[in-house]
Amino acid sequence: MIFISVWWRSPMKKFCLYAVAVVLIPVQANAAPAFQCDGATDISPQLNQAINSLPSGGSVLLPRGKVCALRSRVNVKRSGIKLRGASTTFLRLGESSGLMVTGNNNSFSGFTIDGAKACNIPEKACKGSGIAVLGSGNQFDNVAAINNQGHGIMFDGQRSRCSHNVLRSSRFSNNRLIGISQHTCTYNRILNNRSTGNGAEGITADHKSDHATISGNILSGNVTRGGVGAIGIDYVDGVTVTGNRIGPNVKAVPAIRTQNNEGPSRNLRIEGNVADANPAGCIDLKTGRGGPTSKSQILNNRCSGSRITLGSGSQGNIVKGNDGPTLHMDTGPAKRH
Repeated sequence: MIFISVWWRSPMKKFCLYAVAVVLIPVQANAAPAFQCDGATDISPQLNQAINSLPSGGSVLLPRGKVCALRSRVNVKRSGIKLRGASTTFLRLGESSGLMVTGNNNSFSGFTIDGAKACNIPEKACKGSGIAVLGSGNQFDNVAAINNQGHGIMFDGQRSRCSHNVLRSSRFSNNRLIGISQHTCTYNRILNNRSTGNGAEGITADHKSDHATISGNILSGNVTRGGVGAIGIDYVDGVTVTGNRIGPNVKAVPAIRTQNNEGPSRNLRIEGNVADANPAGCIDLKTGRGGPTSKSQILNNRCSGSRITLGSGSQGNIVKGNDGPTLHMDTGPAKRH
């Protein structure tokens, strides 16, 4: 039988903490709620109860190397808790997102959310993402979301305050939509992840996801269905894109592109990225219907000879030290539609 262990730090005095630790450690497994992680038995009700009954500082420890089935969403509403796995897999057997985080300052690590078997209904009605983050200050290390009909992970502040989340050393592959999606969620740090084989972009920063840092990520084989580039940017201010390695997309789109359909982008820093075998272009500061990209720095990118394009109406951009040719479009004022 598989167990999930639940523990927390007590606000009691120091000598009480030591007493609790001595008593609980030998019987921790027997005292924990039993979860049947056999890949078929739904554990989502018990897991929701375990997570959301914790005080701040509490932890849920997932079983090592097991497959735990989810037929409904796991909702993390609390703040300051930890969900720790050890090569644990959540197999989605339901239609909704696997993990929904609405709380703040939580920590997650060591598990995969696999949506391969999530849909027993027509594909168009099954859009759940692997992980949905609506809160702030949450940290994800060494997690994965694969084979989901929606995004791998989405940071979404349209209905809540979403900011200062960290995603690090994680993997997102073969999701139908975007690997790592950001929409109306500010100051995120997207660091050293892999995003491969996704239907749309590998990573996006859209609609006022201002001051995000996208750094050290590896992207390849994305845009299998459609999208603007391996990294897509739209209507943001102060986003940094540095040190990413971008292999070819499946469809012919640039490695990095500002779409700007929702509004103009400004104050970007795109520096030190390596874009291999992207014949459709390296960096495209496209002027969309929302306006141009301005006051941005495009510095020291290795483009393998692919072009860098400055769209119509672009102003105040610095392009320097790149190994690809720069194509200047019409520099007259951009029109908004």
